[in-house]
Amino acid sequence: GLEMANEHFVRLFRNSLSNMLMKFVDVTVQGHDLIKFGEFMRTLPLPSSINIFTMEPLKGFALMVIEAPMVFAFVDQFFGGGTQPWVKSEGRYFTPIEQKIIKKIVDTALRDLAQAWEGILPLEPVHVNSEMNPQFVTIVTPSEAVMRIEIQIEIENFSGKFFLGIPYSIIEPIKDKLFSGIRSDMLAQDQRWIGRLQEVLKESRVTVHVEM
Repeated sequence: GLEMANEHFVRLFRNSLSNMLMKFVDVTVQGHDLIKFGEFMRTLPLPSSINIFTMEPLKGFALMVIEAPMVFAFVDQFFGGGTQPWVKSEGRYFTPIEQKIIKKIVDTALRDLAQAWEGILPLEPVHVNSEMNPQFVTIVTPSEAVMRIEIQIEIENFSGKFFLGIPYSIIEPIKDKLFSGIRSDMLAQDQRWIGRLQEVLKESRVTVHVEM
């Protein structure tokens, strides 16, 4: 169920980013695994935009992480530039304009995440805070397990990484829903097709022979 939600999310996010930037953006899931939170934070590239969010009604906090080169590529694209990674990211914070672009991207991603989870559980993701230093992010203890989902985003000749970090403690109460999420997700996606099929069937003419 989690794999299907991730695949559904990247399809929605691909469309949202492509429409936002007015050019084709490819978004794919590169992998997902269960690791300790401390290890997850150590694997994050520095600097990165680390965004904390909630997934109501689930309890706890999760992370959405965007690499700094990816942030600069988004900013360049929003203002009509190219995707050459010429901006030096080390030793500085994101500017107010960059932070506004990050907020726009994160809000879009959270809306798509909510829609991707509709077939499993209705969610209301809410952005809480942003950080650049992993040392200031303590949503769970370092030894607790988190689901790390690695997503690759390609814009023209640029490729960057985007991560989701969801603590296992958040999704453990809905394990049963995740196991059955494949069926509910498929039904949620097929409603428009089912409606069209019903319309066609109502207009169909058939010859009926009855034997008494």
